[in-house]
Amino acid sequence: MTVTIFNRLGEDEQGNGIYKPCVFRNVYIETKTAANPVYSGERNNDNFRLYLFTNRGYLPKDEFLKSPHSHWTLAPGDLLVKGIHRDLPRRHYRINTINEFYARDKFHHWEVSGRGQLLES
Repeated sequence: MTVTIFNRLGEDEQGNGIYKPCVFRNVYIETKTAANPVYSGERNNDNFRLYLFTNRGYLPKDEFLKSPHSHWTLAPGDLLVKGIHRDLPRRHYRINTINEFYARDKFHHWEVSGRGQLLES
């Protein structure tokens, strides 16, 4: 599977997020589609778990913000979309949790999880 992670760089003058897309191929992603009923209708409760098997080009968030051009990062609040995208689609997932695993007998990997965008009813 291929995904695009949109790393948050900051905000523009209107307070809108500025994102840099980073494409990752050969990842494993599990998604679940759900909706929670609320008083005003339904709320999106989609969620995902991504297994990312690389650290080439990775920088911690603080270092990434100083040199984002040929690097990527993972941070809560970054966004994720299945497939290859240059621009952020309306429907996307928000990254909430990032776990990095170094295992002696297993391949180094990241486990990233989060939820779908909360949509207006």
